[in-house]
Amino acid sequence: MTTVHKTAQINADPRKVWGRIADVGKVHDILPSVVECRLDGDKRLCTFADGGQLTERIISVDAELMRLAYSITDSPFPLEYHAASMRVVPEANGCRLEWTTDLKPDALKESLAPLFDQLFEQLTARVGAQ
Repeated sequence: MTTVHKTAQINADPRKVWGRIADVGKVHDILPSVVECRLDGDKRLCTFADGGQLTERIISVDAELMRLAYSITDSPFPLEYHAASMRVVPEANGCRLEWTTDLKPDALKESLAPLFDQLFEQLTARVGAQ
């Protein structure tokens, strides 16, 4: 198993950043590559601009820790395993956003690196917008 970890400083109120991440049914508002999202119980079904779809299971939305945990259960990628979390950490001048993803097979880390970079860049720009 391999881990991808991203972190960024965001000059915004941590509660507002958390509110945007915690609103799991509106992921398309913070990730422009997601054009549609709908919830079905603990499942989040996402459609991308290219027509690709994936299904995620929302594992935890913890307001006290400001932490979201989820897992991709169905996707166009050849995933054997996927689990991820996002956490908002309050700091003096805003907050730090941490995104950690564990996945298998290990070879996907390299091939998906540009996608992870793009998604994290989009995410940090959108969640910090006022």
